Amino acid sequence: MKLKKILTESLIEGLSIPKKYKQFLLLIDKFYREDKKPDGIVFLEFKDTFPFLTNIEIYNLISFYKEYEDILFNEVVFDLENENFDINKFPEIYLAILLKYIEDNYKGKSIYKTDKLDYTLDFFESIEDMIYDELDGFLLYDPNTQTSLFLGLIPSEKGIGYDFLLQNDDFYGYFGDDEMIQSGFMPVPKVKNNISEQGLKNTVDYILNYLVYNVIQPNELSLNEISDLIN
Repeated sequence: MKLKKILTESLIEGLSIPKKYKQFLLLIDKFYREDKKPDGIVFLEFKDTFPFLTNIEIYNLISFYKEYEDILFNEVVFDLENENFDINKFPEIYLAILLKYIEDNYKGKSIYKTDKLDYTLDFFESIEDMIYDELDGFLLYDPNTQTSLFLGLIPSEKGIGYDFLLQNDDFYGYFGDDEMIQSGFMPVPKVKNNISEQGLKNTVDYILNYLVYNVIQPNELSLNEISDLIN
């Protein structure tokens, strides 16, 4: 193990990349080989430890390491600011980036508010636990009607799935045979530079606007009636 570590450090030191990036690669190697961390957790720890690094830089560091870890490393020059990458190559890292952005900018905030409704955004648990538990979404909850809109961020072939549920037994069947208000799939956002700050904002804004205009508002008349009866 010690010899392996020395060889790894030597090979990384010989790479034709800036010195600071060599140190980051050594840390990534330590995370993966000693701590067996998932991709998303490695991203979050790097983001927390080195906040001056952009999402793109961290993504490309991890992507570079995983691409060349088996050959430790050939003489390859790479561009950390290159935004021409496939987010589907390491979907867990993209999910961690997206969840972190949502946590920093939307969690706990009112997404849609009227005089009778107030849908705020929340997670099922911490981002770290969600990654370990393979959870990939968030929810919008309105206490006035006790309704929850659940969304998964990782798309299927049909798109991004959502379930809009009424969680008050007194109104069971109000929208049909069970607690379901509406269920379906939205189209996957087509966004350039997905993990740039603007790309992330465009993605989340698209998702939230879709949920408001295509899920919440079409049911608003009935939701208002429930709000009046409860309150």
